[in-house]
Amino acid sequence: MQVGRSPLWLQLRLLACGMRPVNNIVDIANLVMLEWGQPLHTFDADKLPGHEITVRQARAGETMITLDNKERQLEPSMMLITSGGRPVTIAGVMGSLDSEVDANTTNIFLESAVFDASLRLTAKALGISSEAGSRFEKGVDPAVTAIASQRAANLIRELAGGEIGAITSAGTDRTAAWSIPVSIAKINGLLGADIPREQAVSFLSNLGLKVEGEGDSLMVHVPGRRQDLLSWQDIAEEVGRLYGFDQIPVSLPKGALTLGMRKKSQSLEWQG
Repeated sequence: MQVGRSPLWLQLRLLACGMRPVNNIVDIANLVMLEWGQPLHTFDADKLPGHEITVRQARAGETMITLDNKERQLEPSMMLITSGGRPVTIAGVMGSLDSEVDANTTNIFLESAVFDASLRLTAKALGISSEAGSRFEKGVDPAVTAIASQRAANLIRELAGGEIGAITSAGTDRTAAWSIPVSIAKINGLLGADIPREQAVSFLSNLGLKVEGEGDSLMVHVPGRRQDLLSWQDIAEEVGRLYGFDQIPVSLPKGALTLGMRKKSQSLEWQG
């Protein structure tokens, strides 16, 4: 495999999307991220001290120099990708300078992963904003992880040469769909609206959600790509968004009114 300049078509495509071309390997990873919404990270495999990858939390006092050549102070709440015990990536945020792909790289390790949206706290604490991080914050479709890595591997073989090695997977399978019980009455109660059942079902169906049930009670089946829909309140938000929050009548909160009473200390102050 040989690292070099990307072909003109690839450079132009990245520039059209507001991204700066770097080299053929990094550019391919960025292109696939734009195509599939799946962030990828490439390591120089020969720079990995242990020639293996593990995931763990950072240790107190641990540091890492990131790709922007800044030393980062890591905290135990931060998730790391490590090799040989050494941090090589702040998970979903930014890689280390000493494992980056450069002109001398001949072997690479390609990572395609799904990280929890809570990594935004790590990015915020470190003051790092990245294209990959913003996508993980919004939720990545686990079903795309393998597809994106295979697409990138094929492009690398086509544009940089080399052979595709073994594929290794780890972690839990999060590609299966899940179901959320929903009540139209509860949705309208939360939104303060009166959205007809048929309209709410139409909104959800247009989002690619499968809706079953009769009357007020519905079962909404959520595909793996919608990692942001975990509760009935999330479903209500989608209904409200498509209905138009500006269409919902403005009303004051309802509550029982009671006569205010002075505390003993207040009465003494008033008498004094």
